[in-house]
Amino acid sequence: MTVLEKNDPAAGARGASPEGLFMANRVSADGHAGDDLRDGAALDLTQARHVEINRILYRLYGATSRNRFRRIILNVVLKLEKGELYSGTLRRIFRDYHNVSVGMYTHGGCFVAGAVDKYTSIGRYCSTASPMRVMNRNHPLEFKSTHGIFFNPVLGIAETDPVPHVPLEIGHDVWIGHNAIILPSVRSIGTGAVVGAGSVVNKEIPPYAVVFGSPARIIKYRFPKETIEELLASRWWEKSPEEIKSALGEYTKPYRGSVFIQGPARKSE
Repeated sequence: MTVLEKNDPAAGARGASPEGLFMANRVSADGHAGDDLRDGAALDLTQARHVEINRILYRLYGATSRNRFRRIILNVVLKLEKGELYSGTLRRIFRDYHNVSVGMYTHGGCFVAGAVDKYTSIGRYCSTASPMRVMNRNHPLEFKSTHGIFFNPVLGIAETDPVPHVPLEIGHDVWIGHNAIILPSVRSIGTGAVVGAGSVVNKEIPPYAVVFGSPARIIKYRFPKETIEELLASRWWEKSPEEIKSALGEYTKPYRGSVFIQGPARKSE
């Protein structure tokens, strides 16, 4: 196993059952939601009444299936817990009621119910546009009919669901652009990857690769190989924003070896 594979959480996605992979991610030491929910510095739930309110909202979300009420509950949760970046209750709701594990400081379209299929694990500090779509299974081409009524019990005919979901693990610091679609053939998207707007992803994406198109193809890497290995080994995403503040300068300008060259500064009018 290379340094890239050893340090990238998405590298271990192959060969696991959906339930096994997802449960492993819930308690992962790599910084996914199972570990993040204990991040007291980020959650800022110091008052007992807020803790109790959050517990009630969590239970209410599970007690109703009406989308309107669920949206109201999520809005209240976000107001109490400083938004998507920091909310632990939001992550518990998506983990337990939607089977989607989302790391701390990740935000965007991944928190739209139904946008991401179950058995998906998303790392920390990811940016996901809305809309975006993660699909973890296809209609069965090999069945007599591809219609969902024959494999989806929710539609009232089928008693069992014979079409499995394919687990997907998305690493840390991944940017998924507007209207991007991730297909069921994808098992992993590496840390630091970028998925361009409107892209249709049908295969694995290595760490720090930039992909674009339909089907998506690698158009470049964000950094040289040596820099990528250094970034993966550093595991900087395990730090909270407060811990990063002392080195903020590293995150607010082009990093060494970056392949993106800024154009000339625009002259003042």
